[in-house]
Amino acid sequence: HLAQLRQEEQAHSDEVATASSAILARDALQATLEQERTELSQEVELLRSECCAELEHERSASEVETELAHRMQVARDELLKEVHVEEQARAEDAASRCVAMGEQ
Repeated sequence: HLAQLRQEEQAHSDEVATASSAILARDALQATLEQERTELSQEVELLRSECCAELEHERSASEVETELAHRMQVARDELLKEVHVEEQARAEDAASRCVAMGEQ
């Protein structure tokens, strides 16, 4: 009976460790995503500056804003797609690890 209790305790400890690992992975992903958002914001601002300088002499202010809004939306959409794919892959990996731990 004591051996069974020890096995159950070890299984529970393994589940806790797996869950902790998944939480740490999630936190790391969130930090990475925040860094990517910051970098994207800086890149968008740089693009805004470049576009304004480039287009200033050729287009009216409203045309410049329309072009910038479009480019920022395209950049945001691309980042969101990348983030979604990365989050999905990490979630599937964490889930498979949890399943594997549960089967052992």
